[in-house]
Amino acid sequence: SAAEREAGETIMRLCRVPPVNLIGRTTLKQLLALLERARALITPDSGPAHMGTAAGIPVIGLYASTNPDRARPYLSEQWVVSRYREALWKFNGTTPEKARWGTRVRNPEAMDLIQVEDVTARIDHLMQISGTSPESRVPNPGSL
Repeated sequence: SAAEREAGETIMRLCRVPPVNLIGRTTLKQLLALLERARALITPDSGPAHMGTAAGIPVIGLYASTNPDRARPYLSEQWVVSRYREALWKFNGTTPEKARWGTRVRNPEAMDLIQVEDVTARIDHLMQISGTSPESRVPNPGSL
């Protein structure tokens, strides 16, 4: 979508070493092949999150709009960065315990509750416990 392309361009501008931007340039089969070669995947609640699990890599899932207990990728609970509880309270005025199962936060500002430090802490922890350097591939999440 246009929003995804814009977000990708913003990320490209902010990186010291520009990543390869393949947003909208791969088929699902090509994306799966790329994920099979990745060390990890950082993604919001999306299809690629589940493809990362299928590819056998840890998925650092970013959740604020969707309850990660309902939608997170299988095998990646420990890597979830969740601000769902805060978003549900801030934008819907309720808690996960009181909300109907599957309640989503439909405010575009919800994901802004996730901070860079939240994500980098998960990346650092993943690299530390897997005994890998950024140059090597992280083992299958089931073996961690």
